[in-house]
Amino acid sequence: MRRIRQPALFVSALLATISVCAAVGAAVPEAVRDQISRGEYETAAKSLREALKTSADPDLAYAHLFCLYRSGSYRQLVRLARRQPYLAVIAERRGRILLGLARLQRGETTQAAGPFLQVLLANPRDDLALECLRASILMTPRLERVKFIAALARASEKSRLLTTCIYGTLAQLRGQAGQAEKYLLQARELEPESRAVVQALLDFYRHSGNLKKAREMAVSIAGDDVTTETAEPLIVPPDLPLSTDTVAAPYRLPWPAGRAFFCGTHEGRVGTPHAGRGQYALDFFMPNGAPVLAARGGIVKAVSGASAPFGKRDFQTCVLVDHGDGTYARYYHFLGGSIRVREGQEVRQGDLLGEAGRTGRMQLSHVHFEVLKRAGLKITGLSIYRWFETIPIDFHETSHVSPEAIPGRWLISQNGMIGSEPGPGEK
Repeated sequence: MRRIRQPALFVSALLATISVCAAVGAAVPEAVRDQISRGEYETAAKSLREALKTSADPDLAYAHLFCLYRSGSYRQLVRLARRQPYLAVIAERRGRILLGLARLQRGETTQAAGPFLQVLLANPRDDLALECLRASILMTPRLERVKFIAALARASEKSRLLTTCIYGTLAQLRGQAGQAEKYLLQARELEPESRAVVQALLDFYRHSGNLKKAREMAVSIAGDDVTTETAEPLIVPPDLPLSTDTVAAPYRLPWPAGRAFFCGTHEGRVGTPHAGRGQYALDFFMPNGAPVLAARGGIVKAVSGASAPFGKRDFQTCVLVDHGDGTYARYYHFLGGSIRVREGQEVRQGDLLGEAGRTGRMQLSHVHFEVLKRAGLKITGLSIYRWFETIPIDFHETSHVSPEAIPGRWLISQNGMIGSEPGPGEK
C-alpha cells in the first residue's frame, strides 16, 4: 500500500486551530506576531483593526480575520468578509477556507460549503478544502440536506474525484456502508496520494468497526516511521492511554473503544436542533446495530419504549441513568427491542445498554446523548425537562479539546473493550 509521506492536517484539528504561520504575513507588526504566538487573539485583533485604518494590506486583513476566528468571534468575521479590504482576502484560498470554517462553527453548513466548493473547483485535489467540505456535508441538518445535495451534485460534475468523495460521504451518512466504501476506494484510485481521501477511508473503517483496515489507513497517513505493529496508538489516541482513573473526566464516549463516530450537533452552536434546556445535548452518528455503552456508571432510573419500532415521537426509545451525584445521563433512539437494561439495574461504565437505531422522529440513525442536572422540583420518570436542564460535560477522550472545537469531529472512544464486533444491523 502506498504511504502518504506528509503529516495529515484535517478539519477535525482545524476546527480548533489554524496554523499561526498562515496568519503572520510580512506586513504584520512584530508586537502583534508576539501576541498571536502567545494566544492573545482578542488583543491582537484590536491592534490589527487599528493598523487596517491606515493600510489595506491583505496580510493584515487576513491576520485580523484569523484572530477573530481564534477568539470565537465568528459572527463578526462573517460580517467583515463582505467589506473592504477583507473582500480581497476572501477571494483567495486562505480567506475562503477561513470563511467557510467560521460559517461551519456557526452551524451554517449550507453556506459554509460554498467557499470550500470554490476552492475545490479551482483545484479538486486540495486536501484541506475537501476535508472541510466533507465535514459540512456530515453536519448539514436534515431539512436542508435535499437542497444542499442538489447543489453539490451540480458542482461535482466538473471533477470525478470530487464526485466520488461526495457520493461516498453521502452514502456513509445514509448508512449505506457498501456504497460508501466503493466510492471512497474509487476516489483513492483516482488520487492515491490524497491525504483527505485516506482520512475519509480511515474515518469510514473506524466508523464501521473494521479496525484492521483502519490501522492500514492510519499507517498510510503516518508515513514510513510507523508500522502496522505500532499503529494501534493511532486508533486509541497516544496522548490518552487507557486508564481506570476517571476522576477528572468521569464520562467516556458511549461506544466501544477504537471506533470513531461523528459528532453532528453540539452545545451552543447556531442552527442546532437542541435549544433551551436541551442546548448541551450531543448527537453521535451511529449506524443501526452499533453497541451503545454506558458513558458513566449508575442506576437505571427509567426505560422507555424498550420494544418500540420506528415511530413518530421525537424520542421513541430511551434509557435514563442516575449517576448518584445529582446528574442523569439520557440516551435516545435505540433500535427497537435492543435495550438490554431494566429499571433499577446497576450499570458500570462500559456496560451495554442497547443498540443504536432510528426510532423516533429522525432521518439518520444516531444516538442522542445528554447529561442533566436538577433545576428545581423533583424527577418523575422520563418527563424531566420541566425541572431539569442539560449541562456541558467533558469526556475522558476529549479532555484535550476545547468545548467549542467538538462540532464536526470524529471522536474515538476508549470505552469498553477494544475491537468490538459490529452489531447485527452493521454486518
